[in-house]
Amino acid sequence: MEKTHYLISNEESKRIQILKFWFTIMVIFWHSYREEVRFADGDILMNASPWLEQIKCLISQVIVRCSVPGFFLLSAILLYRRDFRWQENIKKKLRTLMVPYFILNTFWIVFYFVGQSIPLTSHFFANQDKMIAAWGVKEYLDAYLGRLPNSDHTYYFPMLDPLWFVRDLFVLNIIAPALKRIIDRFPKLILTLLAAMLVF
Repeated sequence: MEKTHYLISNEESKRIQILKFWFTIMVIFWHSYREEVRFADGDILMNASPWLEQIKCLISQVIVRCSVPGFFLLSAILLYRRDFRWQENIKKKLRTLMVPYFILNTFWIVFYFVGQSIPLTSHFFANQDKMIAAWGVKEYLDAYLGRLPNSDHTYYFPMLDPLWFVRDLFVLNIIAPALKRIIDRFPKLILTLLAAMLVF
């Protein structure tokens, strides 16, 4: 049986570019939502009127949360639209995902270290989980692999928090052939499970 490929037309390509732009704006809105700003000598609460808080929450915590799943969906469409060789795909993703991931994380570690070393700026970099001078090998591994806990100790991020997306995207590319086989074998079951996950 001949395999069919999903060919992306010129129009669809332009729409994908527009979606990427809007998803990027939405990610910025999502990460700009703050109820307080934390400093070493105390927190500053940012209070607004209740109706303004509701609008802010609706935009920054509800609507824009489709942005990250949207990026994952676009990545899946672009990967699975044709047959791919695992080795070639991983080699490409190492170059396009992991090299920037390593460089940006390293920059952020150095940036924090410098900020913590200067008395004038040290109180802006007072996160106890990220005191670079006190780190050992484990903490450096955590900073790159994503084991630094956030405030509720539930999710684990690399040193530069937003890069969790790049890390997880790379992991999904590693297991992409297995995922494709499972989805091709049980498409209705997977669709049902995904719909149930969305609801619950």
